[in-house]
Amino acid sequence: MKLMMVLGVGNLYAKLNEILRSLAVETIVYRHIQKAMDNIEEVNPDVIIIDAGPFPRHWKSFVQFIRKTGQGKQCPVILIKGENFSSEEHDKAVFLGVDAVVSETLTGKGEIASIQSIINAAIPDGEHKLKMKNDEGGGRFGLLITHPITGVLLSGEVKTVSEEGLIFCPDRSSLAETIPLHAELYACSFRAGDTILSPILRLVKRDAGLYFAFVSFPGNEQVIFNNYYTRAKR
Repeated sequence: MKLMMVLGVGNLYAKLNEILRSLAVETIVYRHIQKAMDNIEEVNPDVIIIDAGPFPRHWKSFVQFIRKTGQGKQCPVILIKGENFSSEEHDKAVFLGVDAVVSETLTGKGEIASIQSIINAAIPDGEHKLKMKNDEGGGRFGLLITHPITGVLLSGEVKTVSEEGLIFCPDRSSLAETIPLHAELYACSFRAGDTILSPILRLVKRDAGLYFAFVSFPGNEQVIFNNYYTRAKR
C-alpha cells in the first residue's frame, strides 16, 4: 500500500512514522506540494496525508486537483491542521471531501485511531494490518462510517456492541445530524479485533449516540463477527 505524505519541515514525519511503523506501508514523502501534484498519477497513492500548516493556500488546490485525477477521486485524504486552522477552513476541508482533519500534535480525542483506521482500511487483504487497541469492554471494536448523503467519513467511538447492532458516538456529531433515520449505510469499516468488516448498517435511533442495526455482512463476515463477539463476551 502506498501512502503519500506532503509535509513541511519539522518533526511531524517522525510522529506519523511512529504511529504507522507496524503497518506494511510504502511511504513517499514530498516537501513541495507542486512536486506532489506533478507526481500524483505516477505514485498512484492509496492514502494521502497533507500538512496544511506549511501550505495554507495550496492545500485546498491540491485536494481539488486530486479529487479530479484518476485514483485520487476515491483516495482517502487526511489533513493535518495547525493551531491557526479556523472553523471556516475546517468546513472547506469537509466540502472538498477530506476524510479526516487532525491536529499537528495528534493529541486530540480519537485522532491517532482515526488515522490508523483510515490507513488500515486501505491496506489490501493479505497484507499486515495494525492491531488497534480499545481498552473498554471485553473486545476491541471500532467503526468508520460514510455519510450516505454528503459522503463525509465519520470517525468516533463504539460504546456498545450486541449481536443485533451497536451504539456509535461520532467525534463530530454535527456532521452526523443529517443522516436520515432508517437510512442504510453501505460504506462502513467495522473493526472486530484485528479484522476489518464491511457491514451494511441501518440507523434506527439517535440521542446522545447513533444506534445502528446490522442489516447484513458480505461473504463470511457474519461468521467472523459472531465468533469474535462470542469470545469477547467471555
